[in-house]
Parts: sequence; C-alpha cells; structure tokens
Amino acid sequence: MGQVDARGLERPAPADHILLTRRSDSVPAPEPVQLGGRNAHRVAIQFSLVAPSARRIVAFSAVAAVLLLAAALLVVHLPVVRVRIFDFAVRQLASRYNLDLQAARLDYNVLSRRVSLSDVRLAARGREADPFFTARRVEVVLPWSIVRGVFAFSQIDLDGAVVAMRRYEDSTSNLPAGSGVTDPNRRPLRLDIRGLAINGLDFSYVDAVRGMQIAAGDLHADLAPGKVGGFAGVSGPLEIRGGVRLQFGQRTIAAQPLAGSIGFDGSNVSLQDIRLRTAEGTIIVNGRVERVLDRTALDLRIEGDADVARAAEWGTIPIALSGSTTLSGTISGPAASPTIHLKTTSNALVMGDVSGI
Repeated sequence: MGQVDARGLERPAPADHILLTRRSDSVPAPEPVQLGGRNAHRVAIQFSLVAPSARRIVAFSAVAAVLLLAAALLVVHLPVVRVRIFDFAVRQLASRYNLDLQAARLDYNVLSRRVSLSDVRLAARGREADPFFTARRVEVVLPWSIVRGVFAFSQIDLDGAVVAMRRYEDSTSNLPAGSGVTDPNRRPLRLDIRGLAINGLDFSYVDAVRGMQIAAGDLHADLAPGKVGGFAGVSGPLEIRGGVRLQFGQRTIAAQPLAGSIGFDGSNVSLQDIRLRTAEGTIIVNGRVERVLDRTALDLRIEGDADVARAAEWGTIPIALSGSTTLSGTISGPAASPTIHLKTTSNALVMGDVSGI
C-alpha cells in the first residue's frame, strides 16, 4: 500500500517494490503479495522452479513412459532374446510333450502377437531323423487372452507343410509315445483354434505291419468360425488337389482331386460331402473323427457306387463278375481297429452267364 500525506492523499509505493500475484482458473486469486528490494527477482525465480505446471509434469511422464516402452520392445526383439525364447520353447516341448523342435528362424511381434517359424521340423524324441511334421513356414497369431493364461490361437497359417506318419515293423511309430492307457471317462483334450489356413500340405501314412500306405497331395483349406456337421468351431472348404492314393500290398487305388467341407471344434473333426472318385467307383464320406487329440475314433457314413469287375480284382473270386452296384455303410470304432459295415445293392449284376442279378 502507498503512504498518506498530510493532505490525506495516497502517495504511490516506492519504485523498488514489486507486486507478485498467483492466479488460478479454479481458485480465487489471493491478496497480492508485496515483495520489495533486491530479492524480488530471486523469489520469483525460485517460485517458478518449485511449482512447475501440471501439464508439463504430465507431458514429461508420457514421454518417459513411451521411451521406456520403446526400449522394452527393442530389447524383446533383439536377436539374442529371440534365441533364448526359442530355446525355452524347445525345452518345454521336450519336457512336457516328448517332442523335438527345430527351426531355422524365429520371428515375432509382441504388439501384434504374431509368431513365425521358418524351416520347421517337429519329431518325437528319439526319432529326430524321421520327423512327423515339417513346414516351410508356420505362423500363428495369439489372442490377448494369452496374457491371462488362456491358451488359444486366433489364426494358424501353414505353408509348404508335410505330415508324415510311420508305423514300423516292430509296431512302434515316429509319433510321440503316449503315457499309457487313457481313461475313457476323462474329458477330451481340446485346442482352441479360431482360424486355420493350409497352403499346399502333403500327407502320408505308411504302415509296415499291415503293408498299407495312404498319401494325399497338395491339400488346401481355409477355416473360419462357423458351423459344419452340426457343431460350432472353425469350418470351411477342403481341397486335395493332388488326389489321394491308397496302397494295400501290391494293389493301389488312386482317387482324383477331391473337394468337400471340413470343420474342427477343438476336439472333433467333421467331414461333409468328401467325394472320392476312383476307377473302381465313387464314394461320398460324411461324419466325424472324434477326439483327434487323444482317443481318436471314427463315426463315418459312406455311400456311392462301384464297378463290380474292377472291385472284384481285389479278391479271389472263382467266377467272373461284372456290372455295377450301389454302396452304403458305416466306419466306426477306434481309428486303430475300425469296424466296417457295408451293404451293396444291385439289379444289374452279371455273374458268369447270368445277368440281371
């Protein structure tokens, strides 16, 4: 405040005094604080350093958080870290599932949760020289639920894959050994897959005990969430562009390229209108392959037609047969020893010199 002279008039304050006022948009301004003398500028500077603006604090915190996140992402994607993560996955597969995994390269992106393996070889331990699965590239996308411990796949892409199953003369196989007889009442194993794309998979099965071979070439499938065969899961079109070849002893059946629909609900596989055309006839397959991950069993229905003369070449029949017949039946039971019920119907069968049978 200024001083009052004898006439009652207020004189202005000395020039070396400074008024410093703090204001806020939300808090009423307090009474001015009068500072004077040589320390005025020093006090103002100290005040600005002790009480920086809230916006500046938030900005500095945000920049620091972004820099820390960028540094963490950079470290996680370093080659040395990728190698250690891959080694950890290899050890887990070996200890938990008796599997040997080899790959030429591992790539991943933490933000997109995408993992890619190149030149993959997967074999049972002790059978490393005879892997049951190889692929030029395997790429998977994991959902955010993986951070909560929920194991699932948003998408699996297989490129240039080969599935080669072998049963040797001593009845062992190149597949991982099981843990013994499973409890039939145990809940089936499940694998949550929400998308599957297969580009050019080759499949083969060789059974040296039974003298049987099955081969299917250039398989393509594109499965997305949907329904097929009466249950929900992933489903879509299936094509085997290279056809199917079945060999029993010295005899071979070659099926033309086929198409149909396939579905997977996490445990069971559904087949719909899988049509096999061979020189011996045509067979259409529908039904399910149940519990493919643990106790595989078949529940299939077949129907079609056959050329009797060609089909008769598969057996030793003392009389000549010809004509055509229709087929219907089922294939059921454990995959290792299924039961086949087959019914044939014909009114145009020729047996020796007798026709119209």
